[in-house]
Amino acid sequence: MKLTDKAINWQGKRTWTLDDAKSLVGPGWGKLIEKIWVSLPKDALIEQVKEKYGTLRFYVSSVGQDVWDVIDAVERESGTICEVCGEPGKTRYDMSWYMTLCESHYHNTHEYQNRPVSLAPKAVTNTDAGQSNTKKEGE
Repeated sequence: MKLTDKAINWQGKRTWTLDDAKSLVGPGWGKLIEKIWVSLPKDALIEQVKEKYGTLRFYVSSVGQDVWDVIDAVERESGTICEVCGEPGKTRYDMSWYMTLCESHYHNTHEYQNRPVSLAPKAVTNTDAGQSNTKKEGE
């Protein structure tokens, strides 16, 4: 069986494919998802796949300790792999949310997040009797 042919139950509602699991995190962690995927038994129940506090989280039930050991190791490894490109990285704590990024993606993301806030007037929406009127602050 090819890696991409395997489908796993997801909360009993449908089956997940490898691409489904990979789509929930950045492309740089695709290989990490594959490491977990190949260790899952056919009757595994995937609860959730996500990034949390800058590292991968893979929640699953109906698996043995050997699978948990793989998941734990991969989750730790994700703190050293750029979520964007898969190159070596580290978890960054000085942005508006924690992310594990390589130097290049860190600088690009950090510059974006720390850009000056526009001084243009904000739009304010007033709702009165079900009608919406938009005006600029100070008008």
